[in-house]
Amino acid sequence: MNYTAHIRYDEQQKKEVRQSVKSHLENSASFASEFLQPIQLSALGKIVGIFHDFGKLSKAFNDYIEYSYHHPEDHSKKGKIDHSTAGGLYLYRTQERRTEDEERTAEFLAEAIISHHSSLNNMLSKNGTSDFLRRICSEELPGYEEARQVFLREIMPEKDVENLFQQAVQEVTVLENQVNQMVGPEEDRKYDFYQGMIEKMIFSALIDADRLDTANFMDAMHYERVWDTQALWADCAQKLEQYMRSFSQETDPQKMKIAAARQQISDSCLAFANNPPGIYSLSVPTGSGKTLASMRFALTHAQANHMKRILVVIPYTSIIDQNAQELREIFQHDEAVLEHHSNVVENISLEALAAGEVKEKENEDAYSESAVRRRSMTERWDVPIIFTTQVQFLNTLFAGGTKSIRRLHALQDSVIIFDEIQTLPIKCTFLFNEAMNFLRDFCHVTAVLCTATQPTLEKLSVPIKQNTPQEMVGNLDAVFAAFQRVRLENHYVEGGELPAEIAPYIWQDAIDRGNVLCIVNTTASARALYQSLQDYAASAGDKVELVHLSTKMCPAHRRQVLENVRQLLRQRAAGSRLICISTQLIEAGVDVSFTTVYRALAGLASIAQAAGRCNRHGELPYGVVKLFALRGENLSRLQDIEKGVEVVKDMLPTVKVETLLHPDVLQFYFTRYYADRKKLMEYPVHMGDETLYDLLSLNMAGEQRREEAGKANPLVNMQAFQDAGKEFCVIDSQTVGVLTPFEKGETLIADFDGKIQNKREIFKKIKESQQYMVNLFSYEVKNLAAMGAVWETKAGVLALRREQYDSQIGVDLENQKNKFLSI
Repeated sequence: MNYTAHIRYDEQQKKEVRQSVKSHLENSASFASEFLQPIQLSALGKIVGIFHDFGKLSKAFNDYIEYSYHHPEDHSKKGKIDHSTAGGLYLYRTQERRTEDEERTAEFLAEAIISHHSSLNNMLSKNGTSDFLRRICSEELPGYEEARQVFLREIMPEKDVENLFQQAVQEVTVLENQVNQMVGPEEDRKYDFYQGMIEKMIFSALIDADRLDTANFMDAMHYERVWDTQALWADCAQKLEQYMRSFSQETDPQKMKIAAARQQISDSCLAFANNPPGIYSLSVPTGSGKTLASMRFALTHAQANHMKRILVVIPYTSIIDQNAQELREIFQHDEAVLEHHSNVVENISLEALAAGEVKEKENEDAYSESAVRRRSMTERWDVPIIFTTQVQFLNTLFAGGTKSIRRLHALQDSVIIFDEIQTLPIKCTFLFNEAMNFLRDFCHVTAVLCTATQPTLEKLSVPIKQNTPQEMVGNLDAVFAAFQRVRLENHYVEGGELPAEIAPYIWQDAIDRGNVLCIVNTTASARALYQSLQDYAASAGDKVELVHLSTKMCPAHRRQVLENVRQLLRQRAAGSRLICISTQLIEAGVDVSFTTVYRALAGLASIAQAAGRCNRHGELPYGVVKLFALRGENLSRLQDIEKGVEVVKDMLPTVKVETLLHPDVLQFYFTRYYADRKKLMEYPVHMGDETLYDLLSLNMAGEQRREEAGKANPLVNMQAFQDAGKEFCVIDSQTVGVLTPFEKGETLIADFDGKIQNKREIFKKIKESQQYMVNLFSYEVKNLAAMGAVWETKAGVLALRREQYDSQIGVDLENQKNKFLSI
């Protein structure tokens, strides 16, 4: 009997084409073995790949595949046949498990195999139950005996299975010895966390191997691509050097000083590339050219150490596109650079194709070779240079399901640049530190922690292990002195000031100094201060341009306002005056320079970013940054900012304000910032005493509850993978995308509300609409819906009524503008 894994219709041959289970298993084994070679687990990769669809070798599953193909509209049989448990069950039951390494190898393999159509199962849940043992110890599994006989007869003889399993055990033994060398005798949690990371790496390789081979067959394409990265790194490095030499020579003495300091930092980074792979810091001031300097390091370091990938991890989507585009233009290798973040919408998932859920080519553009290859690169990170967000990176490490973890093995042999590392959510701190330690120690990864305000991650109770020398640029005191472009002033008043009280001071500075940027912590504060300045402007005789920026404005709107701001700043010599009221979004890599910056009290990292928008290029002898506080500013939903404010308030009476951004003071600040927050840094689980760090390591809560229930525990690995994956969320507050009627957004709303019926056109419009969307908190959407200001279009996209979008402040959350609606 021929056992079928997948069926597709070949348009050229005009016939059905079948992929055998044997072919799929062998291809998947080859891919998984290749993917795990960097961590020296290639035999383990081969066995996990060859066994993952062991359960498809049955007449029942073969009948199901045939029926599903010929009756695509009938989903009644989907999920009724369990084909993923059989391979794991066979290995766990039949292979010798006399030693701990044999037991661990069997668990590694069985867990990955039985989980490959959902998410990693709990080895032991936080409640003490074991999904793993429940499935692996099942007495009756329909089709198992048939599959076992067919596998041993047609795929791999029993003796070969035993030999391959022992090869995998030997690999695990070598890796375990390495782990024991890296982990101290009192570091049980680190040891078990590393075991969990090994399991995740195996699972990642299997998921990618399975999905990749399926997509290759279903699309009759080869998505895997072999890059000549050594040649690419050399070419890109040469072009970057040419680009940097092409910078125009400044003649202004002050600007020349800044340019020279930037060049010195960049040259130091290039020279530092000769150091071995490891974790390093790039702690240089804002505006010092970190983006290009760190890339110079990465290209040369990757070439010297034969690394296959460079990732740039950025906290905000707003600056990914501009950084990626700048490097695309320099490198002239468009296909080698990928941006992966939430605003990049792909029309049809390759996982849907792999699962056989898409048959009709409803969207021809989505099926074009370039579009499909791009989806593959995004889902697999199979491209040399990647720009992604902190959220996507952390999801790859810790999110549940199969979509994000598929990319995990792609982090091996990589240089990872973390831009603005101080923005790492505090709850993710210990998870991040341990994961990066694992990647450094076992996966040939180099990490660069970039920021002007370096957090003391290496001094925590669960530290990140940085190499020596730690800093890529030496003599930081002199470096920061060279970029001393601003004077900090303390205008903090206990209890804060009302927007109406601070507005006249901001206005007067605009009159006296030409332009003012005022940054506050919340959109509500920005709106209130903007309105107070509008009121003040009505009675003032001077002409000042007043603009507002916040995340309640869609990206297209924000870009338009920022371009207007840049134009007004360029007209400074002509006597134009400008006040820009913004939330902290303007601190995220936006290249603007004001003579005066007001900053509502925040942590020192935010204050440093604000200072980076003042006298950025040394246009003046010095700029002025004024610290103040707004009365009644509600930071209850922004706990990290609230903690930063608390620490800075305590420091202001004893620390000279002009020294706040000195490296030594920043070290003191972060020591205070992290103090008494150990539990928070372990990622506490809501409604319980557990933390994600514990669930992914010792899982003491699960073990204790299993003992209390009187149940034996035969496992060596006890991670609650599924529980942790469900709990993990980088951003606490859940937001909902709402399409605004700003400019083209109004036409898009009409399209989604019935004007366009064709699914192909709707897919196109969804991607286009991202620039006109605003992410609102769920409670904000609820309030707007109660006002009749939000509705769901026929295409399922939430839309905002025209009356509720203000041309100056964006989404108006407070005022009902539609006279025909009542509350």
